[in-house]
Amino acid sequence: MKRRLKIALFTLSGIGLLFIVLVVVVLYETSRPEPQHHVSQEAQLSNGGILRAHGLAYHGPHGVPFSWDASYQTARGAAKEAVGIWGGGADEGDVVGCPVDNLVVVNPLLSCSIFLRTAAGHWKSIYLEIYGRVPPAFGIRGVMAQTSLTAEDLERLHTFFSDLVPYLDDFRPSRMQFVAGSRELWADFYTPIGGTLENEGHRVRFKLTADGEHFQLLDIQKIPSAKGFIRPDRDPDPVCTRVRPLGPTS
Repeated sequence: MKRRLKIALFTLSGIGLLFIVLVVVVLYETSRPEPQHHVSQEAQLSNGGILRAHGLAYHGPHGVPFSWDASYQTARGAAKEAVGIWGGGADEGDVVGCPVDNLVVVNPLLSCSIFLRTAAGHWKSIYLEIYGRVPPAFGIRGVMAQTSLTAEDLERLHTFFSDLVPYLDDFRPSRMQFVAGSRELWADFYTPIGGTLENEGHRVRFKLTADGEHFQLLDIQKIPSAKGFIRPDRDPDPVCTRVRPLGPTS
């Protein structure tokens, strides 16, 4: 009887140990990122420079679908310059490169950031966030706010959106679009319309100076409401080139 009891105890202990090992293996395999997958494509812009968009895809509970970055090389064949990085899904790697005189603007089509190469050859990341009626006073962060907009422009933006959406917090544009012909930057914000599936739209228009160092707030316009995912509502200018890491270049 004691021998059978010992055998039963050893058997149960072995099963328990095997179960623990299996749990550890499953947890390790599910938490480990899958092998990384790279996608990239480059295109020559109208100024002779080369714009390259690159995406790194990996999966796992702690990973984003894609990490995107872009680089640029001038027509003179100088070293590659880092443009900027952004995150998103598989269809968020499409970028438009727009040479305008001695400036270059790189516009990820489904991101709320835009990257700008100034006349001096420096890259800037243009990004907007607007907060509610809490400090900081002007509630907007990013290179644009720090180096370009006046205090009056910042206060105008903050007041407009705070009055529109009193519960506003970490409010970002759903899309940023660059208009090469007029050197304008459009930041489109959408706010929910109560009781509907639609979102009310407002477009903030900025004017870029010839040297690329400053922006001026032009106006805030009402634009048509939208449902669901917000996509670009205009075609890129003829001077611009679209780079699609997961599709053909146009």
